[in-house]
Amino acid sequence: RFAALGVVFSFAGPITYPTGDTTRRAAAAAPPDRTMIETDTPYLTPPPHREQPNEPANVVAVGHALAEVWGVPPAEVARLTAATAHRVFRGG
Repeated sequence: RFAALGVVFSFAGPITYPTGDTTRRAAAAAPPDRTMIETDTPYLTPPPHREQPNEPANVVAVGHALAEVWGVPPAEVARLTAATAHRVFRGG
């Protein structure tokens, strides 16, 4: 329903959690050309660093989790999400 409105989806640490099934289902339905990844620093840290403050470097774990959901290599997630971020933040 939201995809039809042209919204951009963004996924953070919860996609990596053992309890993140709902988030992973949402990610599976999200259009790859309208998806971004983030860390939501300093919260929502991916495992195995869950008890520590989050940091931007942890976006790699989010990307790997999204790659698993989509069944694509992490490099493809990086390419797609970077292109989306460029469009969103550069207006392209």
